[in-house]
Amino acid sequence: MKQYIKTKNGIVEFTPVFVGTTQVTSLDGEVTTKIAFDEQEQLKENAKAKAQETTLVEARKNRELPRYAGRAALIKAGLMPKLLEAIEVIKDVKEKLLVENEINERPNWKRSSAFLNGFAKKLGLTDKQVDDLFDAAEKEI
Repeated sequence: MKQYIKTKNGIVEFTPVFVGTTQVTSLDGEVTTKIAFDEQEQLKENAKAKAQETTLVEARKNRELPRYAGRAALIKAGLMPKLLEAIEVIKDVKEKLLVENEINERPNWKRSSAFLNGFAKKLGLTDKQVDDLFDAAEKEI
């Protein structure tokens, strides 16, 4: 039976595997198995997981980098052709222009951007992969 804890920035999934053991799936899809020795221990582990998720979401909220660094990270990761192909197949002219404007004209890319996260999902990227791209891009600055 899956249980969910709603945080202000998302949902963390807790799946009891057997008595005293819980599988925790974080917002970025990472799965960890926790063994609790008693109910209090389990509550502490759940609170700790919730705090880590909140910290991760808060950290993502504050990340921002210049467009040139983001584009360099995409090129080095081999994702620029995939991005350009995804833009090319957009049929709606208005949507396509808005996407091109966002990619080519916005001076800074924010990790918390709804556009960035939505387009990353369209490209099949996980939150962890986007975080890794931001890490790589920060090395370009």
